[in-house]
Amino acid sequence: NRMMINFMKRPYEYYLNANTSIIQRNITSDINNVYALILNILQLTSEIIVFIILVLVLVTVDAKMILTIAALLLLVLFLIKKFLKPVMLKAGRDNQDYYAGLFKWISESVDAIKEIKIADKENYFINEYSKCGNGYVNAVQKYTLYSGTPRLLIEWICVAGLVLYMIAEILSGTTDLTSMIPQISVFGLAAARLLPSANRINNYLTNISYFTPFLDNVSDNLQEEIHD
Repeated sequence: NRMMINFMKRPYEYYLNANTSIIQRNITSDINNVYALILNILQLTSEIIVFIILVLVLVTVDAKMILTIAALLLLVLFLIKKFLKPVMLKAGRDNQDYYAGLFKWISESVDAIKEIKIADKENYFINEYSKCGNGYVNAVQKYTLYSGTPRLLIEWICVAGLVLYMIAEILSGTTDLTSMIPQISVFGLAAARLLPSANRINNYLTNISYFTPFLDNVSDNLQEEIHD
């Protein structure tokens, strides 16, 4: 309602050069995606608390190994966020642009269908709509792909970290392979608890990056209302 009121209260001059398809997108999909962003932030906060509690509980079993695994997971999450954030931000902006384009070509096609028929321009409008549709689908595919791919990377690095940890312990002479068996059991327990939590944290961070452009746009529009 707030966004609808925002645009309805704007002066007539604003609409002389306004893109109505962007306004439609602002009022509909942008608001929905902002809700999704807020939900992901709340879920991320909850999952971080769960992750910390799990680490504290598992530390009582084998502090050195658990802290090593936790530090490795946090490092991987940081690197994934660093490299994926620009990609997801671009995907989010592409989603906005192409979704507005879909609104534009649908609106223009319906409003001018008689003129389009007379001028025999059906293919032009179909092609332009298809371009926006393909761009929108590509943005959603990027979001889906990059949301799921890091899960495998997190699991692989975690297992590799365990192997390197075991090799380092054996080479240092502080333990032998037989005494490592209980530690491997601890790792299995940690993996069963920490890996799903780390994956969820990564998903929430990825989603937040993807939905951030929608929040920026809504915030800018509401700021204009405040200044007015």
